[in-house]
Amino acid sequence: MIYWTDIFTKKVYSLKADGGDQYQKVLLEGDLGAPEGLAYDWIHNNLYVSDTLNRILVVNPETGARKTLITGLHQIRDVEVDPKTGWLYWIAGWEDKAVLMKSTLDGQNQVLISSDLNKPVSLSLDYDEQRLYWNEVYLVNRIKSIRVDGENMTTIHQTLAGRLSSQPRYLTVSRDYIYWNQGMATIRRADKQQATDITRYRNLEEYGDHGYTRKLFSGILAIDPRKQQESVSLCGDNNGGCSHFCLPTLIQSTPPHNCACPDGMNLMDDNSTCSDEAQN
Repeated sequence: MIYWTDIFTKKVYSLKADGGDQYQKVLLEGDLGAPEGLAYDWIHNNLYVSDTLNRILVVNPETGARKTLITGLHQIRDVEVDPKTGWLYWIAGWEDKAVLMKSTLDGQNQVLISSDLNKPVSLSLDYDEQRLYWNEVYLVNRIKSIRVDGENMTTIHQTLAGRLSSQPRYLTVSRDYIYWNQGMATIRRADKQQATDITRYRNLEEYGDHGYTRKLFSGILAIDPRKQQESVSLCGDNNGGCSHFCLPTLIQSTPPHNCACPDGMNLMDDNSTCSDEAQN
């Protein structure tokens, strides 16, 4: 499946990747600000969406059922998920209030990774190295990286500060490289350790009169089989006994998951079943 967000229609869509069904499906709509970030847990089949109403939602990609997972996230921009280690990552805030955070996949056990950010927009996880990469836009114009435990922060690349056309807007990491669009007019690639030798994909660019670009590159994602390695589901083969959402928590917990209900439903006393009825 292919999933994407549309900040203008304020919806989340899906489409079969094999092309068998050419019609897009509205997966999520209504009571949304601008859904922007998107991350998929391929092991437990949950979709995570960041919304400008200062929250992260978890969505069942088959039914469209949603649960508001985390609230109070001022200017939340992007999310990443690592279902093998059980962590959800996000960037939120702006200028001196920007933060990089993580939680378990049920939204609990929140941890501040770093507050040394400035105008972050896009987030990408290197599964092999267990490092997070993000970009910081105009006027800062740089790409930074940090280990998921908050250690060893590094500036990977910095373009001309103060130039709108030099800002790295969206980025992705795959194997030995990071890829980003710069100024929304060019696509570039560099070594993920230190961006000293930069490749520019000029064949993708197109310019019209007076040198204005005819293409505006936005989101970017590198697909690699190593990004979605198989692993044992913490919810087992029966959805953890949950009637709706089975959300992994700390791996050492017993059980290592929590059952959760879509918005508007309540978890019953058995801690497994969701119902429209109120608890006694």
